[in-house]
Amino acid sequence: FQYTVYMITIPYTLLSLSSSIDQQTGNLSVFELVEEINTLQVPVLMQQLTLSIGLKKSEPKPFLGTMIIHMITPSNKVHKLGATEVKMESTSRKSSRTVVKFSNFPINEEGKTRFVVSLLDSENKKVAEGISDLEVIKVENQDKHFLPKEQRVRIW
Repeated sequence: FQYTVYMITIPYTLLSLSSSIDQQTGNLSVFELVEEINTLQVPVLMQQLTLSIGLKKSEPKPFLGTMIIHMITPSNKVHKLGATEVKMESTSRKSSRTVVKFSNFPINEEGKTRFVVSLLDSENKKVAEGISDLEVIKVENQDKHFLPKEQRVRIW
C-alpha cells in the first residue's frame, strides 16, 4: 500500500529506570524518570536504562520510516545505539509508543550525555527529532553510598 508523507512528531523522549506498555490499552507507564546521576566514580554502569518514545501523526494515514538513536557524550563523541523500522498502519490511532531498554549501560564521562532520537521517512529524510539529557555528576562525599537511591539518582 501507499505510504504518505505528512507531519509526524516525537512529542516526548523520557529516560527512566523502567517502563512498560500495556498490551491491551497501549498505555505507557514510566517508572523513576532520570535526569541526573550522582556517583563516586566515572565510569558508572547502569543496570538498566529505559528510553520511552512517543510518536504522533497529524493524520491517521500509514507511515513507514526508520528510527535511529544516537548518544552524544560530554566530549561530543557520537555513538549510534541502534536503528529500527517504524511502521504505523492506517488506523484511527494517530499515536504510537516505543520503549527501548538498555541493560548494563555504561556512562563513561562526567557531564551531560544527550540521547537523540531521529525519525526518518521512507526517503531517509529526517522528519522528527526527540532529545533527552542525562547529567552525570561525580561527587567526593564517601557517605554517598549510604544514601537512599532517591538521593543518588534524581527521579520524579
